[in-house]
Amino acid sequence: VAVRHPHDIPLQILAGPGSGKTKKVLTSRIAYLILHEHVQPSSICAVTFTNKAAREMKERLTKVIGKAKVDEVKMGTFHALCALFLRRYPTRVGIKSNFTVCDADESKKILKKLLGSYKDYLEERNITLDVRSVTSIISKAKSRGESWRALAVRSTSTIELASQTGHDLNRIIAELYEAYEKYLRENNSLDFDDLLVYGVELFSRNKEVIAWCTHVLVDEFQDTNTLQYELMRHIASVSRCVTIVGDPDQSIYGWRSAEVANLAKMRIDFPSTVQILLEENYRSTASILRACMSIVAQDHSRIQKTLHTSHPDGCCPVLQCFPSEQDEAACIAREIKRLSASSGGMLGWEDFVILLRMNSLSRSLESALRKEGIPCRVLKGQKFFERLEIKDLLAYLQVVDNPDFVPAFERVINVPPRGIGDKTLGEILRTAQGRRLSPVALVEHIYDSKIPDIKPSIKRKVGSFVRTVRELRLAAQRMPADIIRKLISLTEYEDHLKKTQPDSDARWENVMELMSFASEAAQFDADGLIELKHSAAEGPGNREALSESNPLRLFLQASQLSGDSGDGGEGGEKEKVTISTCHSAKGLEWPVVFIPAVEEGTFPFALSEDLNEERRLLYVACTRAQNLLYLSHCNKRLVAGRQIDRKLSAFVASVIEEAPVRLPGT
Repeated sequence: VAVRHPHDIPLQILAGPGSGKTKKVLTSRIAYLILHEHVQPSSICAVTFTNKAAREMKERLTKVIGKAKVDEVKMGTFHALCALFLRRYPTRVGIKSNFTVCDADESKKILKKLLGSYKDYLEERNITLDVRSVTSIISKAKSRGESWRALAVRSTSTIELASQTGHDLNRIIAELYEAYEKYLRENNSLDFDDLLVYGVELFSRNKEVIAWCTHVLVDEFQDTNTLQYELMRHIASVSRCVTIVGDPDQSIYGWRSAEVANLAKMRIDFPSTVQILLEENYRSTASILRACMSIVAQDHSRIQKTLHTSHPDGCCPVLQCFPSEQDEAACIAREIKRLSASSGGMLGWEDFVILLRMNSLSRSLESALRKEGIPCRVLKGQKFFERLEIKDLLAYLQVVDNPDFVPAFERVINVPPRGIGDKTLGEILRTAQGRRLSPVALVEHIYDSKIPDIKPSIKRKVGSFVRTVRELRLAAQRMPADIIRKLISLTEYEDHLKKTQPDSDARWENVMELMSFASEAAQFDADGLIELKHSAAEGPGNREALSESNPLRLFLQASQLSGDSGDGGEGGEKEKVTISTCHSAKGLEWPVVFIPAVEEGTFPFALSEDLNEERRLLYVACTRAQNLLYLSHCNKRLVAGRQIDRKLSAFVASVIEEAPVRLPGT
């Protein structure tokens, strides 16, 4: 029914966990629109929350309608979609087409530098303001569509800060926000939030830019924030044809500005919206589902829906109490070992997961697993594109593509070491600013002897950098993998790693993987982020389009947009027990799931202000289980070096009352 719903009537598909909402429903819906409703593939916009989800959807859809039609569909994340059209129509919003996407790490470095100018002021008033807090506040403001001017006048923002700081902190945050925005614009850069901010501006003011779109489909709609909802609304403003898939019971990202209320907002903005519930679960046993429903059903304000399955009852979920977290961890490790040994080869280490409310709970569990000789991995450690060696090489390529991007210059001017310390770098940056040049242009002038009164030692130090950049510019139209090979050769990067990094072999393997990624991205439309090959094919404004002859820029965009939160763990880590936060596990499943510390103060988390979201988080964690679910809690737990009494979470106490659970020893 959901798949065959008329294409011209807005549709909300509310699909519970394990219902195959993305793998089956959204893919089938797109195929139906193309094959039966005869909607042109090029007029369909399908938005996912992760690059991984976009790639998987594209692969599944290819099997149904063929690669040629799939390649015409605009498919990718909100950020990738905005990046595509901002590069195509940059002058409509006052930016350049070769802007660099500033990642989270670079944003923090910029804000840390800006925050330094307030150091004495804050210390005199005994005020603590760290870069992480500033970054979060600015990002949340942008996700609400709030400029620095709006933040400056919003008195209620004090609730996000320590209560005694009041007006001063509001002013400082607003000033930092203003300075940060100015820095980004001067460096021809947009951060991830800016992609959405400028995307909304582009689509809201230029309807002809999105006139091509006759149907919008959005996955994981419950996770959209205000800006993402506005993007969807503006893209669909011409055709009024929308399909969204989501589950309000799995809305767990309020802390990063997700708005579960967007479901209700859509029904107001699109009054003819029809709601269809998908309530069959293909993942879990019936006994696990009953326990899960008894948790989430405590929220009486939720949209009333249930889950059912054709699977047998299976084993009841286990709830166990321990004297301490060490006992809890030891028992979990022993049970994993026992189940694996007694399964006759049916359960490998990769079939087990331990889900935590917060990362700080992992220490005793990792130790217990090591003692039992059980290999484990922490899901979503440092991501591939955040690693030192990858950021070094990409920064060189960013300097070539966008010499105005100062963070990239700062990162690599002394990589490998050229004797350029902080003092020399500071002089270069100040001189460049005074002469209104980019730092790259300045060091080239120095090297070419165009600037008098420069010490010969500085000219000598910048020489190898300038020669490297110029060689790379000459190679810029070649395939990205070839450019990287040339960069490695020019900088003798492998030798640099051996001299500076104790784990140089592993890091060199990452460099090799980057070249593999570059080769794949060249063949597979920027790693499946969104179809970029045809970026200048439709609509007016072709003169503003991103040049299709620039593979380096497309590769950099693929790299910058690939570091999202949905790409999961690293390859080669599969045959290990997984330790993950509950948030990171969303969308995944395992045969056996352990959830320790189901206690007051953890579920719900003591610092959380949204009780219903905490309940939904536990529900999401429990619904990851296919066959076996273990919940545990402690009488006492070590917190900040002190033994603290703990009691069972009220969320779980309801499970005992309303659904069968197995209590060991009873």
